[in-house]
Amino acid sequence: SNLLSAAQADAEQELAAVQSWAFQALCSSLVSKFRFLFCEEGQETCQITKPEWAMRFAFDTALEHGRLFARWLDAGAQGLEIPLLQESTVEDGLAVQLAHELRLYLRARFKVYADNEDLFRHTLQHIVAEHAMWTTACPAA
Repeated sequence: SNLLSAAQADAEQELAAVQSWAFQALCSSLVSKFRFLFCEEGQETCQITKPEWAMRFAFDTALEHGRLFARWLDAGAQGLEIPLLQESTVEDGLAVQLAHELRLYLRARFKVYADNEDLFRHTLQHIVAEHAMWTTACPAA
């Protein structure tokens, strides 16, 4: 029983590592676009007062690209069992990667948020709202 549990835990860790690598690869261009739009000074979308733009972009992008990729898989991989997607959906995998980018985005701005109570409250309000949307749309993430 303990040996079986250990083997199952090892298999789950291996699958998680493969999923992480695969979704990092799938998400690399989306992350680049996110960084360009929201982390490059001089971009119209890189505004400290509008964190909701970055949050919404990440959410919409994860869902849109996840659905497109899932349709592509359905069309091309009918009848195949793909270990990458046994426990989650493409949207979940992309959501995890983009959520990581959002975490980095917010952390880089935290000093400004700490010094500006109104901006902090504004950002926190959007974090809470976005979290509710993410947990509903991507529950396995």
